[in-house]
Amino acid sequence: MAKTTEQTQSSLFEIFNGSYKFFHNGQPYAEESFKLFQYPHNRSLTFFSQIRSLYKIKGDIFSMKITYKVDENYSPLLLDMEKKHGTLFSKEIFTPGQSMDKLTYKFKSKNSKKEIEIQTPNEYHLACPATCSTLIFSKKEKFNSVISKNFNIITSGNIWEYKRSPEIRTLSLKCLNPTEKENLTISKKSLNGTRFEVFSKNRGKWGDKISYFISSDHAIPYQIIVDKNIKIEIDTFKKVLNSKLDQRRRKIC
Repeated sequence: MAKTTEQTQSSLFEIFNGSYKFFHNGQPYAEESFKLFQYPHNRSLTFFSQIRSLYKIKGDIFSMKITYKVDENYSPLLLDMEKKHGTLFSKEIFTPGQSMDKLTYKFKSKNSKKEIEIQTPNEYHLACPATCSTLIFSKKEKFNSVISKNFNIITSGNIWEYKRSPEIRTLSLKCLNPTEKENLTISKKSLNGTRFEVFSKNRGKWGDKISYFISSDHAIPYQIIVDKNIKIEIDTFKKVLNSKLDQRRRKIC
């Protein structure tokens, strides 16, 4: 029998939790809540996230649940995404194989079902729609200069129906302040972090820049500026000081 989310979480130690607000032209339109857990034995990490629209889209609220697990070296172990919008539903699961050159991808919706095996590079990461884990793979590298570093990212364009196999894209990261942290004020809270510029390469063409301001805690972002109209900002961020028996929190923002 498959474990429920509650059963899975009970075997982990919660280390962080928080929430985000999504803005379009200064107006909030969606929100995300998350919890980050760690296995005490192998130090792997599991992000549990929920995203939902604040307003109805074509008569219904859109929501998404994401589970993303990485090992102690920040390599992917599992990505599970579940989307709902009214009567529409879809579920995607990425499961890396025992050898890092193969990946199993499963898609399921009301009218579509598919399972395929994907040949992968030796080193790759998974594109995750959850804000909290969107740059977790950056922890694989040390950014000691402003030189850009490239990563292989596997991403899916399937939403409500299976249309095509996930594809591999190149993501380029440049750290703008590699030697010292910067301060950023969000909602009158002063936060200390690192700035990144991120570019995505698809079919030989580089896309527009996305700006990140991330924390030192597992690269959890404080702010993402997608373009002049869309940005995502941290709303709450708390660190769990001890085990589950000690429910005290240190409020970060």
